[in-house]
Amino acid sequence: NVAFALPGHSLTAGERDDMIKPVLALLDLERVRDRVPASLSAAEAAAVAVARAMVREAPVLLLDDPWCMLSPRDREVRARAMYRWAEEKHCAVLYATQDVTGALGVTDQIAVMHEGRLEQEGEPREVVRTPTTEFVATYVAGAVVCEATLRSLPRGGWRIELPFGETQSDTLDGAEHMTRHAMVRVALRPDAITLAGARETADASGLIRDYDFAGDHWRAQVEVAEGLVVPVRVPLSFEPGIGAELRLRVHADGIAVVGRVTNEPELPPNVLRMPSESW
Repeated sequence: NVAFALPGHSLTAGERDDMIKPVLALLDLERVRDRVPASLSAAEAAAVAVARAMVREAPVLLLDDPWCMLSPRDREVRARAMYRWAEEKHCAVLYATQDVTGALGVTDQIAVMHEGRLEQEGEPREVVRTPTTEFVATYVAGAVVCEATLRSLPRGGWRIELPFGETQSDTLDGAEHMTRHAMVRVALRPDAITLAGARETADASGLIRDYDFAGDHWRAQVEVAEGLVVPVRVPLSFEPGIGAELRLRVHADGIAVVGRVTNEPELPPNVLRMPSESW
């Protein structure tokens, strides 16, 4: 089945076998080499389909979420193995997937699609740190989006006024073209809100509305303003309880501007809108 994609007329049986063996080993298929496809599991059958495409060593490989039926750990192992293979063979891999974590971990460039539209593209770190739309912020960066007021400081930088507290920063992702204060929509990435230490000054506080065990920490859902709930990492040494109050720190390096709040009326399509002084 894997050899089906190879040109039979120009290769000997030994040459075909030499091309197939490394791919089977890479995808952990040697143990099922002599089994017919109908006897394979769905995950194994998907790996066979990928192996059939890989043995041709084409310059471009198109994949549609081939590891979706595997466990998260096995998905990562297979994806990293394919990444190394693609680098060695100088093969460009276009990989369509809904597995955000996997896509961020093993790709050089990422393009985010939503309802048939390209939302954003760039290096994984860039897309996560500076999302340009609310969809990218929530789906890819795992952020919570809310309104905020930005005020420029006399000596440069910003004061970021959130519904539940404020912080300051010399720079702010997504605000590079802003020159003075404005109402904006900001993405609060998971690292934006942390638990304040016993001797630290808190920037805000919130009430635990839910929590779950995440292995090496508690993952608490904390309501910091009416209707606004953010995730907060809580150490296992702290026993959370529903309704418990937490003292919180707000970190500007975990915040990015994703849009501007405006009440300006919509103009007809043939009317030119002049750029705002705030951008």
